[in-house]
Formats: sequence, structure tokens, C-alpha cells
Amino acid sequence: MRKTLLLVLFSMLSISYAIAQRTYFDNFDSYKAGSYLGTSSSKWTTWSGNTGSSAADDTKIDTTDAYSGKNSLYFTSTTSSGGPQDIVLPFRGSYADGMFIYSMKMKIPSGKSAYFNFQGYTSWPTTGGWTTEVNFTTSGSLTFGNVKGGGSFTTSYSQGSWFTLKIIANLTLNKWQVYIDNVYKGTFANALNQVSAVDIFPSNTDASFWVDDVFYSIPALANDAGIVSIDSPSVYCLGAQRNVIAKVRNYGFKVLNNVVVNWSVNGVTQTAVKYSSAIDTMNGSKPNTASIKLGKHTFSSTADTIRVWTTLPNGVADSINMNDTFTSIKKAVSPPTAAGGGNKDVCLGSKVKIGTTAVTGNKYSWTSKPAGFTATSFNADVSPTVNTTYYLTVTNTASGCSSVDSVKVTVLPAAKADPGKDQAICEGDSVMLGGVPESTYAYSWTSTPTGFTSTKPNPYVKPTATTTYNLKVTNPSFCTDDSTVTIKVNNKPSLLGGFDKTVCKGESTQIGRPFVNGNSYSWRSIPTGFTSTSPDPVVKPTDTTRYFVMVTNASGCTIEDEVVVNVVPLPVADAGTGKDICASKQVQIGTTNQPGYSYSWSSRPAGFTSYVSDPLVSPTVTTTYKVIIRNSAGCTDEDSVTINVVPPPTANAGTAQSICLGDSAQIGTAATNGFTYSWSSTPAGFTSAAANPYVKPTETTTYKVVVTNETGCFAENNVTVTIKPNPVADAGTTKTITCAGKSAQIGTTAVSGYSYSWTSVPAGFTSQLSNPEVSPQSTTTYKLRVTDAGGCSATSEVTVNIVLPTADFKVARSGLKATFRANNTNYKLYNWNFRDGNSDTGRVVTHTFKQAGTYKVNLYVIAGDSCTTNKDSTIEISSVGIDASTQEVADIQLYPNPFTSSTTLSYTLPQKAKVYVVLMDVTGKKLAARS
Repeated sequence: MRKTLLLVLFSMLSISYAIAQRTYFDNFDSYKAGSYLGTSSSKWTTWSGNTGSSAADDTKIDTTDAYSGKNSLYFTSTTSSGGPQDIVLPFRGSYADGMFIYSMKMKIPSGKSAYFNFQGYTSWPTTGGWTTEVNFTTSGSLTFGNVKGGGSFTTSYSQGSWFTLKIIANLTLNKWQVYIDNVYKGTFANALNQVSAVDIFPSNTDASFWVDDVFYSIPALANDAGIVSIDSPSVYCLGAQRNVIAKVRNYGFKVLNNVVVNWSVNGVTQTAVKYSSAIDTMNGSKPNTASIKLGKHTFSSTADTIRVWTTLPNGVADSINMNDTFTSIKKAVSPPTAAGGGNKDVCLGSKVKIGTTAVTGNKYSWTSKPAGFTATSFNADVSPTVNTTYYLTVTNTASGCSSVDSVKVTVLPAAKADPGKDQAICEGDSVMLGGVPESTYAYSWTSTPTGFTSTKPNPYVKPTATTTYNLKVTNPSFCTDDSTVTIKVNNKPSLLGGFDKTVCKGESTQIGRPFVNGNSYSWRSIPTGFTSTSPDPVVKPTDTTRYFVMVTNASGCTIEDEVVVNVVPLPVADAGTGKDICASKQVQIGTTNQPGYSYSWSSRPAGFTSYVSDPLVSPTVTTTYKVIIRNSAGCTDEDSVTINVVPPPTANAGTAQSICLGDSAQIGTAATNGFTYSWSSTPAGFTSAAANPYVKPTETTTYKVVVTNETGCFAENNVTVTIKPNPVADAGTTKTITCAGKSAQIGTTAVSGYSYSWTSVPAGFTSQLSNPEVSPQSTTTYKLRVTDAGGCSATSEVTVNIVLPTADFKVARSGLKATFRANNTNYKLYNWNFRDGNSDTGRVVTHTFKQAGTYKVNLYVIAGDSCTTNKDSTIEISSVGIDASTQEVADIQLYPNPFTSSTTLSYTLPQKAKVYVVLMDVTGKKLAARS
């Protein structure tokens, strides 16, 4: 593709003939991934001359795929005119003489394309400056085109995998050679025939390709040799030994007089070969390649990797190493399978097939021992007279590999079949087949017509028509022989007794068949007593009789036939007994079926027919049914039966009702004598056998009654009892008040259409309000009944508790000192009167009495709602120890204290005195006294 951008990149000094060596190799692994090639390398530039992020035609180092290392160049186009990527590698001059070598690795995905060109001048674009344009098409073709005319060259390449493209150009002779993966593809001439740079450019929207390992050399080096192909072995048989032959090319501009050729197989290095014959240069008149035999190798695996490389061209280091080595994977060809088909036995005089199915690409050759048999087919029919071994050689025409198999055919002694002589017999007679039996033979008989088989040597047969019998015999060696015998069958007279007959008792019938010319007839009977020579006599047996006729035809064959005349007694018809049934109910009439009888029913009134012995009928009115019974002889009898249809009872479940929830209703009607009743409900749950039961449903319910009369006829009827919802009665929540006579509100807000009625326990309160105020003197329960507009009602009740304040208290004594504690803790006022002229306030108080004695202490309290009460409690106060005149008492001890059953009191007096001890409980009650 020509570019039309008119931009001069730069000028380079043009060198035409005697030039310095120019070589360059780049695998892009020294650059940072994602960096721009034009700024990362001083060797590469762009078509515009600009590099980096500001240059649309510069390209980045890619890591998505690579041939060697991790980095490569990736090209793709976003426009139909190509680009914008456009990378140039200048060759540092323009060359028109000497050797030019260029190679690179490429990968083009399936269905994609690629493009590059060689420029001829050191500035571009220059009209006519495109030396060669190289197009890789989406279909896998590769074209080299000359812009200035001249020939073009086309070959193919492999899509979807990496391949090596190498171009070796002899600029002096204008010969451009193309190699793909080191395989020579052809030579073309170039009209411009000079190079200065390579330009890589994605030329259209189909373009997508990678480039790696770019190399060029200008001109060729002095000493440069390389392997271009491994010519032998091309194919080889698995396990065979073959010569390995490689082709060496002289890439240098000096004649190659010697070179060392190294090689390995599957990584194992083999003995190197030093080749010392002259190989001309590419500019010379003699061949610049030579085929070198490296040695023999036994190939024992299905795929062997052969690697061949050159060293020391003309005894010095190779100028360029990148073209030294060629690697090829050689796949072994397995030898073809020779299958003679296995050893076989054949009977003397018979044939047997040897060999197997043909395989395309193989050729076949047969020989034998003893000699005398040859063939070139994959299988063959043989019929040896003596035991013979046959040898099959199978050769693959492509690889030359072959294999041999043998088949031994053993000749067995023959067998002889003797089916006996042909014979004629009368129809129905039997005859023996076969001749003198051979005890060691196995026999197999078949027949034509088919139908007979036997394994006996002398079977008896009884053919119904002329038949050919085939005998196959097998001897101990499994050899067989076939032969046939024919047995002719003469027809017997036709069976002329006639068909069996059935007659009613006392009837006559004709038996036999019409006379046949040439036949004679003789009749007899069982029971005996009947004879006749007529072909078709008339008989009138009194009981079932068997008649036999012997018929003889003109050929002397006879046949006896039999006819049975069954004497059938007259049948007895039974229509069954009369019945009473309900209308439309089924009833079975008639009797059990008698085998061989037929039945025909009709009715009065008309309309019913049936042909079974005991049909089901369902008349709507009283009906008489008649049956005619017929036996197999056609004898008949008839009988009739009347079925009386009883009308059904009347069922009345009553009229529909609407009741309040909790109420009951009576359904149904008065009972009828002799009738039974069965009730059920939907929803289920109710049953009754009464005619008019009471029901108390909790939801709307349909009741069904089934009424059955004495005959079993029944009728049914439904009635629905609808439940009206009761109103909601709410007397309110339980109340508590602390003073008698105070009020509280009970009930809830009135509902329109409802009426309210209150009573109380204890009695005395009534009201028609929904939420009245009450002032009970004691705890009272108030009962509410609410009635809606439909008359349904509900009840509820609430209790108002009266809780009065209390003045209970406890007292703890210690001698004349007492501590008083009121039981209730939440009153507003506690007022104590000790009845000794002293008082105090507070829930807990302590008072010291002046002397022992009995006191009536009063507690007056005011509750939180100002309700008041008081209570007197009598307590006993006694002093412990000595009175006030003897206060020297000391060391008074009481232990244990408190106590339950006993304690010890100890004290010390300063002088003799009278002691009085009183024991009281915690309430002040006197328990004991001692002095």
C-alpha cells in the first residue's frame, strides 16, 4: 500500500557500493512495557518523524503476546485507510549492491491481515521509493508487490501462530529469496532493487498482528553458514534406522570451504560432522547449498525432534548466529498391520476366504507353501488339496513400511449325504427318510416347502403336499455335504361328513355332502344302530350321536370323517322374581348367564331391550319385562317379571332462619311414621336422626336431611341457618378506690343502635348508659348486657374494689421502752396516742413508759386520698431488772436471746434484794413470772 503523506523524515548519507557491515537485532525485551518505541529506542522512528505520546503513529511496547521473552510490537488499525501506527526501522543508508538479509517473527490471528514495505531511498515519501510492499491477506496468502513494475511473488502463511519470515536478497543479481519457517518458498526480481528502511503499518481495519525478533544484515558477512532444511528422513517406519541428511547454505560473501555441522535427536547430542567441500556464495555460479549426511539413527518414538546447527564456517566464528539452526519434528510411521485372518480349516473340495479388509494406501502380496499360489488382493478364496500355509505381505505405499502375517489352512476329509430314494404316499401317511446311517455324522433335515426340521439320520415324515427334503450331514471334521429326496403326496378324498350340527330334541337333520364321482361311502354311528352308503343321509337322533363316514377315491386313498349331531334339550327361561323399587333406582332381573344361550329382553310399557341374561333396569313406572332365551340349537323359551316402582318420600328441612350467635333453632318438620331421618351439616360436625332437631351453630351452617321410607327410597333437602353476629359488650377494666362512697366510671363509649342494661352484685345498681359512674360502699361487680338492633346481645362484667386504709402496727419491747411500727408504708399521717399522757407522729416511733403496766395504744392514719381510720391495740409493758430505787443492778445478761423454749438470765447485785422476773412475748403477752 502506498502512503501519500508528504513528510520528509530525515536524510541519511547514501552509500551505494563499498559499504560497512550493518547488522541489527531487536526482541524489544530491553524496553519498558507500555513505553513508546520511538522514545525508547534510538534505532526506530515513525513515518511522521515524531515520537512518544504526541505522535499518533508511534506504538507502545506490548506484553499480550511474544515469540521470545515477554515483549513484542502489536499493530491494529481503526480506520479503513490504515494506521495511525506507522513504525520505521532505517538501515542507516540506501543499499543497491551486495547481500541483504531481513527476518522477523510474526503472528497474525485467523481472519486478520498485516502489511509492511521496504523503502528504497533515505527520505520518504519519495515517488517510486517503495521497493517492495508485502501484504498478508485475511485468507492466509502472502504477496510481494513491486511498485515500479516487475514481477510479483505470492505464497501462503500460517494464521493463528508465530512464524518466521526471512528475505535474503542478492542485490547485485537482483534475486530476492523468500523463506517461511526456514522453508524456501521462491525467488522474485525487484524493479527498484535497493533498500533503506522497513516500514510496518496496519493498512486497514482487518489488520491485527504482532512482530518480534526483528533482524537485518547489510551486506552479507564474510563467513556465514546456516541450516536451511532437514531433508531426510522425510518419513520413516517406527523402529527403523534411517540416515539424517541436512542442507547447509552459504550466506557469506566468501566461498565456504569447511564447516562443522552439529545435530541432536530429542535433546541428545549426536556426533558432529565436519564438511570440507566448497560451497559457493550466493553471487557465485555454483550451488550455494550442500546436502550433508550426518549419520544413521534408529527412530523408536512416534515423534522425534531433530535439531541441526552450524559452527566454525571456514574455521572461524560464525558472523551471524541467528540463521545457523534448523529444527524439525519428524513423526514416525507405524508399519501397516498384516492380518491374514487367522488359521482356518477347509473341507476337501471346498473354498475358504483368507485376508481382511483393505486399507487405502497399502498394497498386498500373497505366496504359499507348498508353492503355487500368488495374489495381490487384500483377501482371496483358496481351495487347497493338502495342508497349506499362505503368507501375506502388506506394504504402505507412502512410507514403504511393511509387515508379514501367515495363515495355515488345514484340509479336512469330505462328508457324503444319503437322503434315500424318492417315493409316493397317500395324504396323511408317513414315510421314513435317509439311507444307511453313519454313526459319526451329524444330521440336519429341512424341507421345501419349509416347516420340517430334524437331526435324526432316518426321520419319519408325514407331508401334506409333495415335499423335497434337504439333508445336510457334518462329519467329525465339521465338513458338510447336501443332498435331497422328494416325497410325492397323492390326495385323499375330501372330508365329506359335513359340519357338526345341533338340533332341538325331536328334530331331524341332513349330514354328509353331495356325491362325488368315483367315491364310495360307508356310514356308521356311536351309539350304534345307524348305517348308510348314501353321501348325505337324513338322521333324527334322540340323543347326541357321532356319525362316521369312510370315503375311498379312485386312487385307493381313503379318509374317514366324523360329524356330531348334538341333541339339545329345550331351554328354561327365568325372568326372576318381582320386586318393589324406588323410582329411577336400578334392580337386576333374570338369572345367571348359561353358556351357549342367547337372551332377548323387551318391556311393557315399551322402551327397554337387552341381550344379557341378567340386565340392570331402572324403570320410572311399574314395568313388566319379558325375556326370550335361545340355546345354540335355536331352541327357545320365555318368561316375564314385574318391577313395582314405589314413589319416594318427601323431605323438608324446614325454612331458612337467622339467629343470634349462641341461640338455638329448630329445623326440619314433624316425623312421618315409618320414615327414618339422617342429618348432616356444612361445615361438618352435626349429625342427628331426629325429624326436627334443635341446632345451635357457631357460624352460618347448611343442614341436609335424608328421609328414607320403608322401601328404602329416599329424598333429601337443605336448610340454612344464618348466624347474626352478636354485639361487643365491654364493661371496662377492673377499678380500685380507697374510700367508700368515692366514684369510678365503668363501661365504654356508646355504639349507635346498641342498648345498654347494667345490674350489680351486691344488688342495687341499674343503668341504661354505656359508661355510667358508680360509687360503691363495698367491693361490687357490675354486669352489662348490650343488645343490637337485631335483638342479639352480649354480656360483660367489671369489678370495682374498695380498699380502705388500716391502722395495724407491730411493737417491739425492751423493758419500759417500746418501738411501734405501722404496717402500711405510704400514708400521709401516722398519729400515735400511748394513753399515758404522751403522743407521737411518724410511721416508726419509740416510746419509754414510766412504769410497767397494760396500755391501750391508738394509731390514727390519713391515707393518700385523705381517707382516715384508727385502731386501738392493748400492749403489756414490764420492767426488766431492779426498779429505780435499786439502780445498782449491773451485768444483766440473757442468752440465747431471742429464744424459743429456754434461755438463761444472769445478773449481779451490789447488795441483797428481792428480784421479780416477768417473761412476755413480743406482743406484750405475759408468759411467766418468777421471784
